[in-house]
Amino acid sequence: YLYPNLDSAVWRSGEAAPALARALAFDVEAGRLAVVDARGVPTWIDLRLGQVRPAARAPLALAASVDGAAIFGVAGGRVTRLTPSGSDWTVRVGASPEALYPQRDGSVLVAATRGGRGVVWQLRPPAEDASDSATVAGGRPVRADAADRVYFAHGTELVALRARGLEAVPPVDVGGTVLAVRATPSGDRLYVAVEGARELVVVDRYAERVATRVPLPGAARELRVDALGRVVLARAARGDSAWVVDVAGDSVLGTAATAWRDDLPLVLPDGAIATAAGDDVALLDGETLDRRATVRGGAREFWHVVLWN
Repeated sequence: YLYPNLDSAVWRSGEAAPALARALAFDVEAGRLAVVDARGVPTWIDLRLGQVRPAARAPLALAASVDGAAIFGVAGGRVTRLTPSGSDWTVRVGASPEALYPQRDGSVLVAATRGGRGVVWQLRPPAEDASDSATVAGGRPVRADAADRVYFAHGTELVALRARGLEAVPPVDVGGTVLAVRATPSGDRLYVAVEGARELVVVDRYAERVATRVPLPGAARELRVDALGRVVLARAARGDSAWVVDVAGDSVLGTAATAWRDDLPLVLPDGAIATAAGDDVALLDGETLDRRATVRGGAREFWHVVLWN
């Protein structure tokens, strides 16, 4: 569909497609979307050719992609790379992988914990040996959607390694157990949800310190950042609702009633917020949170936005 015209499809494929669970990345040049289906099997959807093709026969854990072409994941305890050309690659590292971070240069960072410490390996396919590695004080890997750093939660601190050179970054004490971390698209800020805290902790990544705290109506457990960096969606720890946080004003715009799924709620290009309301999708105004429109039966579909010419 060509948003905002959701009443008629501008493209459809005649091929059968599995139920989708999560989008990984979009290759704008090839028009190829990398996704994971409901069984955990990585799949490519080719918008130019109209093809839907599984990338593997079996589910792939920790599936991740940065370009929509190469898909990394873990199968049988081994780090695996799948490509449309079939030049697959697999290697085993020194601990059970807990997070994968594909890089634009074709390498992948593998994060894990070993002996009470956090460890990161840098792998460059097709080589089978790590090109670099580093350790941090401890903790568990936490995804922040920041391509240039790997984060670990250690006590009340966020500990990070830079992707380039795996250099350590000064830790930041956020004052509690980290539940979720998300970076803004520009990478200058981190939003952190802390267990039991009725606030979002905002970290200035340039100063490596807490910049401010945004009061919330309650505790949050998951976060989602608008792809254009305008708002942060914070999932309430209890109930089906999300708080909409204005990035520019560091304030809560209001509460949106919605189920929290891998695809919804979703901030659309014009700032509207697509929310799951039973079987329907409600489109809310991004500033007032008033309902603009309702897509009947929309919640039975999988929602994702790509910019594609």
